[in-house]
Amino acid sequence: MNTRGEEALAGLENSLDDATRSAARFARQRVDGAAETVTNAMDGAAHGVRENARAAGDALSRAGRGVAAGVAGSAGYLRDNDAREMFDDVRGLAKKHPGVVLIAVAVVGFLLGRTMKSAD
Repeated sequence: MNTRGEEALAGLENSLDDATRSAARFARQRVDGAAETVTNAMDGAAHGVRENARAAGDALSRAGRGVAAGVAGSAGYLRDNDAREMFDDVRGLAKKHPGVVLIAVAVVGFLLGRTMKSAD
């Protein structure tokens, strides 16, 4: 190859090297910018998750305490009352709130029926 051809080829290689370096620099800048955007989004999401978990934790904690108090209260009621007293209480409740008692009886009957059916 003649000198001119070699010089042109060398110039082309240099131009390609410059273009490649420029493209690589541009790609790095775009990736860095995208990484910063993604990182900011992830930080925001993590903060939101922490806040929601904290709120859900408090709500779940309150619900758990409420359930525990209800169970403890029921245990105390069963411990402190005999069958006759409980029957009298149910009768009084039925007189005050007949609809609620009918629904409760239907639910208990349904559950007992399902239990008996699954035992077969």
